[in-house]
Amino acid sequence: MNIRIYFLFFLLLGLPFLGYSQDEEEIPEIITNWEDAPLYLSAGPTLSRYQNTKSQLNFPFTLKGEGGFLFQYSLNEQFPFWSGLEFQMRGYSISNFKSGRLQDGRYFEDKISGDGKMNYLVFPMIFSVPAAKPEKKLHFLAGASIALRVYSRIKFKSVRSIPSDTLEIPLEYDDVGNDAIDLMDFNLVGGLSYRIRPGMEILATGSYKVLGFSMGQENFFSRREKNILFSLKLLYRIGRMTDLPFF
Repeated sequence: MNIRIYFLFFLLLGLPFLGYSQDEEEIPEIITNWEDAPLYLSAGPTLSRYQNTKSQLNFPFTLKGEGGFLFQYSLNEQFPFWSGLEFQMRGYSISNFKSGRLQDGRYFEDKISGDGKMNYLVFPMIFSVPAAKPEKKLHFLAGASIALRVYSRIKFKSVRSIPSDTLEIPLEYDDVGNDAIDLMDFNLVGGLSYRIRPGMEILATGSYKVLGFSMGQENFFSRREKNILFSLKLLYRIGRMTDLPFF
C-alpha cells in the first residue's frame, strides 16, 4: 500500500487525541453567524475509477486518499452545508493482454502495463438533508464539487511480439504534467454524514463526473471521461473559521 495511505490511516486514528477540547464550546445547529462557523480537519481513503468512453481498456478501482479543511455554514440561515478545500489523489492502472493475427496471417501478442497519477484540489458544496432537523446525528448529503487537476503523470509501456519472426516492438511513454492546471471537473456528490459526538463526524460520499472543462484540449466541454470516486473520511473540529490568520 502507498505510504501516503498509511499516513492518512494513522492521522484518522490520531485525530481524536488532538489537544482541542470539543466540549469547550457547543456548535450551533443552524450557523447564521460567520464567527460561529466551525473549521474541521478532514482525512480519509478514497476509491476511484477512471473511465474513458473512447478507450476499450477497463480500469479497476484504485485506493488513494484525500485530506484538507472543511467548514460548516447555513445558506440563507436555514440550509446547512459543508464546503472548504481538499487535496485529493486519484489514479488508475493499466494491465492488458491481446492476441490475434495480422492481415498476412502471422500471430501476434500485445502487452500493455502502466499507471496514471492525478492530484486535484477539490472545492465541495454539499448540503445536509433534512435541513429542518440539523440536530439529528445522521444526515443525507447532496450537492456538487469542482475539482481542479494540479498534477498529472502517465507512464506505461507496451510490447508487440510476433513469435514467428522472433520480433518484439517495444513502446514506452512517460509524461509528467500533461495539461496540468488545465482540466476542471464538475461532479455530482451524494452520501451520508454521521455525528459521532460534537466536533467529530464521519462523511461517506460518492461523486460522479458529469462534465469536464479544458482550455488546452480540442474538446472545450467534454463528457468523454466518466470518473467515479467513493470517499470515507473523518472530520475533526480544530477551531472556527475566524481562527484562521486571514480572517
